[in-house]
Amino acid sequence: MERIAAHAARRGIRTRSTAELGIDPGAKESLLFALIGFCTWHGVPLAIGPTPARIAGRITPAPGRPLRMPEPLPGIASLEVADAAAPAAAASAAS
Repeated sequence: MERIAAHAARRGIRTRSTAELGIDPGAKESLLFALIGFCTWHGVPLAIGPTPARIAGRITPAPGRPLRMPEPLPGIASLEVADAAAPAAAASAAS
């Protein structure tokens, strides 16, 4: 992790541990899979890197049982994960 942080810092990219955001580092993979599954279920495309946004994964019904997906969430064009402190900082900077 230190090498990745140093490499990112040379390019002006700040890295942080998920622990700083209140997420147990041991749970970050399961949290990501839950987020990807939620977005897939609700028809929200994801873009990772330079590839175009698309629905990630596939949900397959059990044999002989139709799959009824919910309607895609209206108005969601992208997904951004932000620091919980950012809105408060932006609000205080605006006043």
